[in-house]
Amino acid sequence: MVHINRIFEDRLHVLLFLKHGLWRYIYEKPQEYNKFHSVIQHLSWNDEQLIEIISGRIAWRHGRAYEELDAKTLWAMEFQFDDFSSFTRQFTEVCLSGPRDMIDLCNHCAELAGDKPITLKERETVLPEYSQRKLYGIRADFGNIYSNVENFIPRVLRGADIEMNFETMAQIVERKSLLDDSVKRTYDQYPWFRLSDRERLAKLIYEVGVVGVVDLGQVVYATEDPFRQIYEEDLLIIHPAFRSALKTIL
Repeated sequence: MVHINRIFEDRLHVLLFLKHGLWRYIYEKPQEYNKFHSVIQHLSWNDEQLIEIISGRIAWRHGRAYEELDAKTLWAMEFQFDDFSSFTRQFTEVCLSGPRDMIDLCNHCAELAGDKPITLKERETVLPEYSQRKLYGIRADFGNIYSNVENFIPRVLRGADIEMNFETMAQIVERKSLLDDSVKRTYDQYPWFRLSDRERLAKLIYEVGVVGVVDLGQVVYATEDPFRQIYEEDLLIIHPAFRSALKTIL
């Protein structure tokens, strides 16, 4: 906000931050979305930015000037690690919602560690509950448009491989939902399911952020590129945030 105020000075400016799920809900209503799509900017965070967020909070907690110390030094005040890059990556990789997830995960680890430094042991301990919260969180983000999708996804993907191509994903969706009478009875009441074929349902799993697409060696998730087209030969990867809850297979 400081930078925005500096740029716009004394002119009135209004910012509205929408979670990805709410944006998707508006996007599905073209007449509404077309009114302001030109002023929408999608925000995302990389690993370095997430590390810096925690660094700033550590500096504040210890009464230190954030600019005087590097991230590794600051993290060493609260965490115990050997390889800083590898250690921090194991925290940032499970952050689906950026800073909110990063802070939540670290706070739960800190509660478990007590007065001791936070290690990967604390991360492994809190990860199953954290992963389950992220799975149920899909309802809060997408419940208005994809009712009960938070229960549909584990029915389809529980025990699945972490990596698979799009065609394999579509086949799993078909076998575990469209060809399963009990699942069809449960979900046929919802238009998003009843009016979809296996390819559309597989793409929906990308849209809610559960899987990403490998693109030029990088994994792209819907929160970063919601307009990404998915093709039959694309390699999909289940987001690390959901792997524990879905009991995926390496």
